[in-house]
Amino acid sequence: MITRIITAVLVIASLFLAYLLYSNVKGPVDEKQYISSIEKQNIAKLKFVRDLQGMYLSKYGKYCGNWDELTKFAQSGQVPNIQITEKAYLDDGSGQEKVKQVIDTLGMISVSDSLSSQYPNINIGQISKAAGTNKQFTLYAGVVTSGNVSLNVFEVRDEYPINPERGAQFNDKEEPYSVTSLIKHFTKRSEEVTQEAIEIQRKMKGKTDKENQGLQEELDEVSKYINLYSKRIEQLESAPLRVGSRTEASTAGNWE
Repeated sequence: MITRIITAVLVIASLFLAYLLYSNVKGPVDEKQYISSIEKQNIAKLKFVRDLQGMYLSKYGKYCGNWDELTKFAQSGQVPNIQITEKAYLDDGSGQEKVKQVIDTLGMISVSDSLSSQYPNINIGQISKAAGTNKQFTLYAGVVTSGNVSLNVFEVRDEYPINPERGAQFNDKEEPYSVTSLIKHFTKRSEEVTQEAIEIQRKMKGKTDKENQGLQEELDEVSKYINLYSKRIEQLESAPLRVGSRTEASTAGNWE
C-alpha cells in the first residue's frame, strides 16, 4: 500500500515537473509567434501606406503628412486610370522597326478599388493604428534637398513596438513605451553619465596611476553606461518597423 502511495506521488511529481518544463518552453515560443504575427500585420499596413503615398504623390505632387487626410484619400480619393501599351512603327530614317510606349488615360479609378485587390485584409479606417497596441503610427512628410534638387520624402514608423529586438520596453502595466520617450530618456542619461566621466577625469589630473586606481575603476564603470546608452539610442532610431525616410528620398522598409 505504501509503495503504491509513493509511486503515485512520484508520478504526480513527475507530471508536475513535466508541465513546468512545457510551460517554460511554450511561453517564449507563443510570445515569439505572437510578435511575428503582429509584425506581419503591421508590415502589410506599412506596405499599403507606402503604395497609398505613391498615389497621393502622383496626384498632388507631394506626400501627405496627416492621417485624417490620408485616410480620407484612401476611402474616397480618385486617381487617373493609366494604360501603357507598346506599339511598333517603321522609322522613316533607318527603315527599321521600332517600338514606342503609348500612354492613355482611361478615366478615373477610386484609390480604394485600386488597392483593395492587393490588400484585401486591410481595413482602410484603421491604417493609422498599429496592430497589437492600437497606437498610432508616426507619420511625417516633407522635403529634403540633394544638391540643387528638392525631393519629397515621407516616413511612417511604429512608435510603440512590442518586439524587444526592435527596442521595445514596457512599463509596470506591461504597456510599451513610445520610441520618442525612450530616446529622450536614454539621451538624458547619456548626457548625465558623460558629465560624470568628465568630472572623474578632472579629478584624475595631476595624480599618479596608483592614486587614480579607484577613480579609474569608476571611470571604467561610467564608460560602460555611456556605451550602453549609445547603443540603445542607435537601436531605437533604426530598429522599430519603418517605411520611408525623413532624410533621403527612399520608400524602402527596414524589414526588407
